[in-house]
Amino acid sequence: MNALAARRMAQRLTVPFARGADTLELTLQPTANAAHATIAAYDFADHTALFDSRPEPRYVLLARQAAPAGTVITIGYAVLGPLNPITRTRQQLRTGSTKLPISPGCPAGASFALDLGVDEGPDTQLTALSMVPPPASGSAAACWSITALLGNLAKLLWVMGGERDLIRAQMARVATQRHVAAALRSGLDLLGADLGVPRFPPLPYTFDPAAVALYHLDDQAPPGGEVDQVRDAMARYGMADHPGQNAGKLARSGAIGRFGTGFAFRDANAVIRIADHADFALGSSDSFTVEGFVKPDPGAPDGHAIAKHADPGEATKAGWAISVGDFGRGVPRNVRFLLADGADQIALFTDRSLGADRFTHLAGVIDRPAGEARLYLDGALQSRQPLGSLGALTNGEPITIGLAAAAPYRGLLDEVRLSRAARAAFNPVIGESDDSYRRRLAIFARWTVPTPATLVDLLNQAIGPIDGDATPLVLTDANATLVGGSLATRVVPQQLAPGECI
Repeated sequence: MNALAARRMAQRLTVPFARGADTLELTLQPTANAAHATIAAYDFADHTALFDSRPEPRYVLLARQAAPAGTVITIGYAVLGPLNPITRTRQQLRTGSTKLPISPGCPAGASFALDLGVDEGPDTQLTALSMVPPPASGSAAACWSITALLGNLAKLLWVMGGERDLIRAQMARVATQRHVAAALRSGLDLLGADLGVPRFPPLPYTFDPAAVALYHLDDQAPPGGEVDQVRDAMARYGMADHPGQNAGKLARSGAIGRFGTGFAFRDANAVIRIADHADFALGSSDSFTVEGFVKPDPGAPDGHAIAKHADPGEATKAGWAISVGDFGRGVPRNVRFLLADGADQIALFTDRSLGADRFTHLAGVIDRPAGEARLYLDGALQSRQPLGSLGALTNGEPITIGLAAAAPYRGLLDEVRLSRAARAAFNPVIGESDDSYRRRLAIFARWTVPTPATLVDLLNQAIGPIDGDATPLVLTDANATLVGGSLATRVVPQQLAPGECI
């Protein structure tokens, strides 16, 4: 998908419509940084010479490849002054940038209008493009293109042709679903069913270097008592230990959890407190993810499921909280992810009512490189907002599971994890990822002679790089010593009648 439908449609128009349908495709140049591209200098001299008028450009970004979830594009630009008639140059008055979050599941062929705000106009020139996360392969210049729509008719054609671009891209993507390398989600599962290789079911988290604390919440109470201290599973892997304290032993262990058992929070004072630690400090440049499984009680009031905030209802205090409730939005068991630095406050909502009969995975993300906060429900992005001027979220408060201030959470909680990274994927707790499943299917998708060389190649492809080594596994194989022998056997009787057997 290399051109907008608007450009292809404009080619069919007659000369009187040429000025309104005029477009200009900008040239993106790759740099040493794969996530960054510069935009070659351009002007609208040809348009002005042909039509004796300056254009009013609007810029459109086109995805040439499917974009990964959580992609954010930043466009840099410069605002230029009037043309100097002597030097034939234009002075740069100021620079600026605009961020464009790309919707999840964006296919090749999708296009997006860039919003330059008060800097829209022919005196603004785009200068650079960067993307977060960086492309898995190739460069940002190969993943995107930018077209300037110079006339009103071109802008109208883009609105009309945008759906056509998406349909064409979707048709192309559907055609690739019969191949393991390109299939996604349910299409990949169908290929796996043909091969007799099902996807791995959801599993609890294990070690992850970006995880700071992990609470499986499967602690077992002593006979006749209740759990006092809740284990941090990261301590098992030699990481810093951040145990939780079951205050008053009012949170009840042994409840049916998402994996094994979890904790029930039904007493108004039930809370697990995790003492403040330097690992939980969030500076103005630190990314973070808080996640867990919740199963709220029907009719439960507004409550804070996981929080590090003295009072999430108070905007003048720094901290964060994931809460479940109505929040005055008319959606029972809604989810809110709140962030505050003591001056500014950001609140994200799913505006979807959680089921009271099943566990739902919630994740709140602070992504500093992308400059945004995100809220996920069962691994699907529900809401995103720019961080703007939001500063550090550090405070001296404990992390609380089940209670914060005067708004206790009512329901079940399981598998809580805190990470010093901005996550966009939550495997394996929501099931095996497409990438992992695809690598396994590749082993069964073709017949391979089981020689030592092909076996080790298949294993390395399935495992993937370890510590930067693309072929970390080796195979030491030697023929075993053959042992032979003979044993004389005497058969009685010597003759067997028909139908007899030994």
